[in-house]
Amino acid sequence: MKSLVQLAQEKSLPSHQYMDERTLQWIKDNPPDISKVSSQSNISFIKEDADIIKSFIPNPQWFSEPKTIDSIHGIRHIIRCLIYGFILAKRLSVSDKPLLELLVATSLHDTRRQNDKKEG
Repeated sequence: MKSLVQLAQEKSLPSHQYMDERTLQWIKDNPPDISKVSSQSNISFIKEDADIIKSFIPNPQWFSEPKTIDSIHGIRHIIRCLIYGFILAKRLSVSDKPLLELLVATSLHDTRRQNDKKEG
């Protein structure tokens, strides 16, 4: 069975994509260059923040295609996006209403996705 990396190189990705060991190893072996990213952050992440993020994790029944729930654009992807969006908003001192709008949009952004190959 070919890895996602191989399939991507061949431009033959399947409609529903799932992580495999060889692709995860490729990701580990080819990390992005983050040498210019500051390792200093004045952002603290507390339990209340985690509780807020958890409250925006979509119900699996909201996904239009059950196959996408565990695919690369599924629940785990949305959770990562929620965390990154929350941290970025906190760093930029975004007020409550825009933060709420960001988290709602992030929570729903891939739930209607039909497959992992294309947007829309």
